[in-house]
This record gives sequence, C-alpha cells and structure tokens, in this order.
Amino acid sequence: MSQPQVVAEPAEPSPPATAAPAAAVVAEPTAPRRGPLSLARLLRHPVDSPEALESSALVVGAEVTAGYADVDVFKGDLFGVPADASAQALSATFAIPIALSVRSGNVTVAPLLVPRFGYGRTKDMINVFGERTDDTFAGGRFMLGGSVMVRFGDRVGFDAGLQKVFIDQGETAYGVGVSVGF
Repeated sequence: MSQPQVVAEPAEPSPPATAAPAAAVVAEPTAPRRGPLSLARLLRHPVDSPEALESSALVVGAEVTAGYADVDVFKGDLFGVPADASAQALSATFAIPIALSVRSGNVTVAPLLVPRFGYGRTKDMINVFGERTDDTFAGGRFMLGGSVMVRFGDRVGFDAGLQKVFIDQGETAYGVGVSVGF
C-alpha cells in the first residue's frame, strides 16, 4: 500500500492516472483578482484484487480552494461629481474527489466524482452624487462534479466533465478537452 501524498493542484483537477507529484502550492495571482489556491491531499490505494494491483487504483482525496477579489470598477467624475464603484468577492470550497483509475495495456480510463460544498460572499460599494450604497450577498451551496479521462499512451487524451451547483434555475456546466503531447 502506498503512502499518502500531499498535492497542490488547480481548482478543478483532472483525475490522476498514476502517482501524484511531490508537495507544492499553486497560486496564480492575476490583476485585479488574487487566487486561486488549491491544496489537496490524495490517498492512492490499489483496488483490492491481485490482478489489478499494477493496473488500477482507487484515489480518494480532500481538496480546499479559496479565492479573493478586490476590484475598483470606476473612479472619477460623473457629470462633474466625484464617483466611485468597487466590489469585493470571497469564495471557499471543500471537496472529496473520488476516482477509479484503470489501465489496460496502453490505455488508461479514470472516471471521477467530486461532491463539493462552496461558500461565497460579494460586497458592492457605490458612491455617486454624495450618496453611498453598500450591498452584501453571501451563501453556501452544494455542488456535484464528474468527469471521465481517457489516455492513449503518453501522447493523446480525451476528457469530458460536468459540474452542477444546486441552486434554483442553476444550469449544469459541461466541458470537453483533447490533449496531444509531442
């Protein structure tokens, strides 16, 4: 049985097909927002079957993500009157990704299921014509993501996934990807 490994990865990780990389922290600051930061702990254990020890792995992890933004939308004069508008946003999620990586010959297939809880908070501040308004909205939601990754050797791969936020009239986000290595 392999040892647990600490891994940092992007906010929406692909399912790992082999051993996880060494410990690291990923932060991608971009103006005007800061973040995202994702820390994940993956526990990789072979599926409990003698013939599957070298070809399959059940991967269970814990992932925490956080993001923060502080944006000045407008600063200046509006009809000769000083005005400004700004916004702040804060988000955090906790997820338990579960993947089953199966390898047969040169082909690896890994379906992934990611139950997640997210919290978000926004604050809008507007100061115009001498009047200031502040609006704050906050809340938490459950989410469910899933994907499947297919790799042919080390060169070609296909990914398809979806994410559903459980909110009234919330739509499911879908994505597909193709990767080619040289």
